[in-house]
Amino acid sequence: MRTGSIVGANSRRALGAAMLAALMSSVSAFAQGVAADPELEARAAQQPGSIRVGGVHGVYLEWDAARRLPDAGNGYFTFRALADKDIHVAISPVPRTNNPMYEIVIGAWANSLTYIRRSAQGQQLGVADKAIVHRGSWDRYWVRLDRSEQTISVGLGANPGRNVLLQAKDPHYVDQAAYIAFTTWESPVYYADLVIGGASGPGPGTGTGTDTVPASFRPRGDHGNYVDWRPEWTLPSTGDATLHFRAKGRNDIHVALSPSRHVATPMYEIVIGGWGNSRSVIRRSAQEREIAASNRRISSPGQWGDYWVRLERSTQTVSAGTGATPGQNVLIAYRDPALIDNAVHVSFSQWDTPVEYSNVTVSR
Repeated sequence: MRTGSIVGANSRRALGAAMLAALMSSVSAFAQGVAADPELEARAAQQPGSIRVGGVHGVYLEWDAARRLPDAGNGYFTFRALADKDIHVAISPVPRTNNPMYEIVIGAWANSLTYIRRSAQGQQLGVADKAIVHRGSWDRYWVRLDRSEQTISVGLGANPGRNVLLQAKDPHYVDQAAYIAFTTWESPVYYADLVIGGASGPGPGTGTGTDTVPASFRPRGDHGNYVDWRPEWTLPSTGDATLHFRAKGRNDIHVALSPSRHVATPMYEIVIGGWGNSRSVIRRSAQEREIAASNRRISSPGQWGDYWVRLERSTQTVSAGTGATPGQNVLIAYRDPALIDNAVHVSFSQWDTPVEYSNVTVSR
């Protein structure tokens, strides 16, 4: 029995050592995060200063005492993220996970939901059945805390208050929430360009504060194929609305306005600087017969430029031009007696050379 007892103890010690080694291996793997996604990793490598967070399954490992709101419980921050789901953001009273603190999850449950919680994986303050995570695209998001209103809100873009995804009111507001951290769940997320502002920072439509590098993207489609139809690009009213955007390319800026979030017939397709930057056209469906053409082109190939596209019911006109003021510097226009006034869904493409887009906004 003694021998057996000794053998048993040794076995337990061996088993304990094996379990500890396995646990340490698991912790090490956990700290390194999830396996890399080659496609996202290649895209992230093109963004200077981007980081892939170390935590997974909603655990926040990376806290920095300098990464905080200047006025606890009051202010905003913007950041860029590259992911296909599960963007996790924490705002805590201390530089570590805390209860209470605020947690925001964009693209939860296979990119179908957005949450605001009062602790990590804790009480939900709000949920929205929308999530704007576009795989392969460096999108900018904002988070805003308002102590006076006791609200936490999150949205898309560089302007806090615009393109709101979700807002929640907390009657037991965490007014010391200040420290910011990021994580993911089970797929890699890359973060970049964190910009932090105080309570006096930009409100809706007032600019980008200290953010001087607006998020840009390249369409996933080429040769006139339209892949991404983002809800936040939807024109605000049928028949009378303007799309504003910036673009950088040598030729073939492609814009589609469709009645649905896919290529349709009829829809409007506007090509600026097609055919080696020699002409611009308007079509009533993708890559079909031109209904209008001009020899106007991209004036500064390879440089950022401002563009607009407008639908106008009163004149039954679809038009496009350069600059910030619709109706000025017109590149091309067409009066359509059968105006497609419900063509409110927007997408971008290119042809055989890359085109970058940014600062996409819509207005009446």
